[in-house]
Amino acid sequence: MEQQALIQKIKDQYESLPKQVRLVASFVLNYPQEVAVMSMREQAKLAGLPPSTMTRFAKRLGFSGYDDIRGDFYQCLAQ
Repeated sequence: MEQQALIQKIKDQYESLPKQVRLVASFVLNYPQEVAVMSMREQAKLAGLPPSTMTRFAKRLGFSGYDDIRGDFYQCLAQ
């Protein structure tokens, strides 16, 4: 998925997300470069959330895991 499409998908679903998962969405929207290069655990620590919340966020968006989101952001950064 292209980064802009993913960002739009996050924005579209933002209000319907549970509070903790919404914090992940905010982190991803505010720090896209960090999403591309930092590990999920590093991002979770920076966001003050457990890694499992990062995974729940990814699954809510239809991904199999958070690494899939990271991969999309990384591909955009590499271009």
